Amino acid sequence: MTPPPPRIAGADEAAGPESTPPVGCGPPAHRTPPHQGRRTATPLAARPTPVPLTADADLIAAFEVLGRKWTGIILHALATRPARYGELGTAIERISTKMLADRLRELVEAGPVTHDHPLPPGPATYTLTDDGRALLPALEQIRSWSQHRTTSSR
Repeated sequence: MTPPPPRIAGADEAAGPESTPPVGCGPPAHRTPPHQGRRTATPLAARPTPVPLTADADLIAAFEVLGRKWTGIILHALATRPARYGELGTAIERISTKMLADRLRELVEAGPVTHDHPLPPGPATYTLTDDGRALLPALEQIRSWSQHRTTSSR
């Protein structure tokens, strides 16, 4: 460590040592003295008991399915009509084929979407179930929130 540079007496030190204390000595002029402006501690018995926070089990179960990336977009795409896998892949431009397949499988297993195989063999389609259609008002609310948020931040 290098020693500090030598001090050179300036004009403000000419009046004597009591006019200006050395740097770092004494309380700064802008701070409140320690005995003023402090809060007094509230005794624990006088503090109100906070309402405990809880995570709703039904919301946890819902968001385990709906909270996954692309799930809401897929549901919204199927709101118009049943669609084949390739149509969904075209409609949702940035989703990978693996991600689309994974999310469709999860949605079929969870119940908001069905995977229909018509007879005689024709193109299989994905369709919203009644449970899936019940989610559409919530998706519209989210879309509206997003439009308002992006419009107001421009």
